[in-house]
Amino acid sequence: MSRSNFGTIQYVSKGKYRVWWEAGRKGDGKRNRPSRIVNGTRDDAELFLAVKKINALGCDETTTYDEFWAAKVEPSFAKDELATKTVENHQRVWARELKPRIGRDRVASTTYSRAEDVLRKIDSPWVQRSAYQLWKKVCNLAIREKIRTDNPVDRYIRLDRLPEVERRILDASEVVEWMERIRGLKHEAVLLAEAGGGLRPEEGIALLKEDVLRLEHKGRVYAEAVVEKALVSTRNGRELKGTKNGFSERKSVIGWPFAERLLELAEGEGPLYSNCRVEHEPGSPWEARHYVSPVSFTNSYRRWCADNGVEYVRPGKLRKSWSTMHGEAGSPDSLVQRAMGHSDGTTRGRSYQSATRRGNILIADRLAELIAEETDMAQIGTWLEPYTGV
Repeated sequence: MSRSNFGTIQYVSKGKYRVWWEAGRKGDGKRNRPSRIVNGTRDDAELFLAVKKINALGCDETTTYDEFWAAKVEPSFAKDELATKTVENHQRVWARELKPRIGRDRVASTTYSRAEDVLRKIDSPWVQRSAYQLWKKVCNLAIREKIRTDNPVDRYIRLDRLPEVERRILDASEVVEWMERIRGLKHEAVLLAEAGGGLRPEEGIALLKEDVLRLEHKGRVYAEAVVEKALVSTRNGRELKGTKNGFSERKSVIGWPFAERLLELAEGEGPLYSNCRVEHEPGSPWEARHYVSPVSFTNSYRRWCADNGVEYVRPGKLRKSWSTMHGEAGSPDSLVQRAMGHSDGTTRGRSYQSATRRGNILIADRLAELIAEETDMAQIGTWLEPYTGV
């Protein structure tokens, strides 16, 4: 059935069109032709009718990317339970980069050379990769809908090389001085959790004070952070959600020199860095609005570093700093990976090797020893005494 005899479009007034479409037969055997007013351009009305046709009859070789996106791709986000931020990223890349370039192309006609040509015309190498991943996802869905038999957006597509950007990380020899510099800063507790426990930025900023527990082992004091949620920025503000995956739910043990100060800052209840503009009713759950926005957190911390002559280390690079220091300390990779919320890729790692408290204490001690070795004793002062029991 062609689109012309599937439905019709009638101009009503400026920016308004009435669209009729076929919807089978009524109970009495008569044709069922519902209609709807579509606000916008003639193209908007055409797209609305095309989506109705695809949903009724399925895709075919004439289906364009505009039609396929509206009828199949966007609805799949909810079915696949994609995170809000992921959906927003997909929608942004589609609207800004892919729709203007391929919206009117037929999905079934895309070739490898066409895909590479389109992607290479995107200025940013980073955005190229985002568009590549999204287009590949769309074509995989087209294969499922049986309008393609192959995916032209494959690993042989050549993209521009990413620029080499040097990102500052925190060195073991700088940790104690860095802690002194940020002492009293409102960002301090979250930064300590990330630098001392290898937490992702979205995990660290989502911590409640109640999530940071005191742990003692052989005369040493540790902080144990219960990681089971994340706070992410969205188009409408922020969203509190689960961790990245099942492995990411964990308890991270944080040792010297971070533990004592973090425990001190975590006394009481509520977010480690709360949104002071929103009042919390006692007894009610903590919601996303009670936390400071991740974007605000990062921007204000960057400004503070610039204003106070402190070399800025991105919150995301504190996790990288933590893993790098563990490599220097000789911590077992399997324990470090699990403490970061990763599987080590083996059956043992996936199924059996939980991140035990004993293993977490072991690598916390290794990190403490490295930091102590790389720090002038004059800087350490008495900080190490509760750790060593000296």
